[in-house]
Amino acid sequence: MGRVALRLAAVLAGIAVVVVTVLALMATRRLDRRYRAPTPAIARATSPDEIARGARLYRTACATCHTQPGAARSCGTAIPNFPATFGTIVSSNLTRDPARGIGARSDGEIARLLRHGVMPDGRYSRTMPRARLLGDQDIAALLGFLRSDDPLFAPCGEETPATRLSLLGRIALALFGPTAPASDSAFDPAPVPVPARTPSAAYGRYLATAIYGCVGCHTDGLDDVEAKLASPNLLAGGLELPDPRGIRVLSTNLTPDPTGLGRWTLAQLDGALTTGIAPDGAAIRSPMPILRFTDAVETEAIFRYLQSVPPVNRAAAARPASPALSPTAPPEEVFVAMGCVSCHGQGAPFRNALTGLADRPADAVAEAIRHPERAHPATQMPTYAAVLDPSRAAALARWLQENRGPGS
Repeated sequence: MGRVALRLAAVLAGIAVVVVTVLALMATRRLDRRYRAPTPAIARATSPDEIARGARLYRTACATCHTQPGAARSCGTAIPNFPATFGTIVSSNLTRDPARGIGARSDGEIARLLRHGVMPDGRYSRTMPRARLLGDQDIAALLGFLRSDDPLFAPCGEETPATRLSLLGRIALALFGPTAPASDSAFDPAPVPVPARTPSAAYGRYLATAIYGCVGCHTDGLDDVEAKLASPNLLAGGLELPDPRGIRVLSTNLTPDPTGLGRWTLAQLDGALTTGIAPDGAAIRSPMPILRFTDAVETEAIFRYLQSVPPVNRAAAARPASPALSPTAPPEEVFVAMGCVSCHGQGAPFRNALTGLADRPADAVAEAIRHPERAHPATQMPTYAAVLDPSRAAALARWLQENRGPGS
């Protein structure tokens, strides 16, 4: 019986080796395939207004992935919450450095990557989502900003570490990652227009699909955005996403149903999007970004679009109830109730940001809690001024200085 078991184990091991070898070869073939995608005929924007728009688009949609938290330049950074078993994915250096960044890349090469997902060497990018729906005018604005003298793009002194995928990571990315076009003819060379920038549902739909990713994250399933637009659960939430600690959370129902945003006003949506604080005083859960650079036209357009989609009753994707917090609650309860623990608690990615607080004046720490955007305009930390008055923020600041949060 022992010999039979050993032979069976050897056969199974041999089959496993063959399967892994075949999958590895398939992964290599898919990942290393070269494509000939058309180069969009898009010239970089040169007007100050369009470059300023490119700056807003970049800081909203690109900077988080291409700039290490707390860094002043877009030198690339490791993508958080990527399973260590699969390896490490590092975003590209987008500085003007010709060797380490994109200084030697043509506008056409960058536009082709944005529109079609094809890198300069012809391979399809499986790690950066292609902006197939992003209009030519907005790509031009991004190019104009990328070519500007903004300090974000000053050359970096050190080489950015390369992406390193394990064998399992290569197989998973090739088989289950973004699907590459079947052939070169699948790349559509047609220009993509940008709707009129007015507070309309049409412009809001464009923003929600092409720029801010609302449709992709708030519609369940793994389909691409175009397919999700036809889903009966469009914007009804329910997609599992990781928070900063890697804990899975469900995206929220954004339809005009009572379980969604049916009772929200334009002003409440604007506050939630730009400050990270919901109408009930709770912090918007990460990974939902705070859109600090949207303007009034964009916010109203998004609101009009969200109000125009069919309502879907989906209680499972309703926003979680705000934690009950009494006026006399101690700072440690405030720390948890305000959502601070997800970024700064034990094991969270920004835990070390609390280091050194004891060396700063308590009132300065309290001000940074209430208005983090004043020191760091692009910060993804919510603006707590509307829900934490100066005295409560000061108490939280003193507690953080003494304890650095729970689990110190």
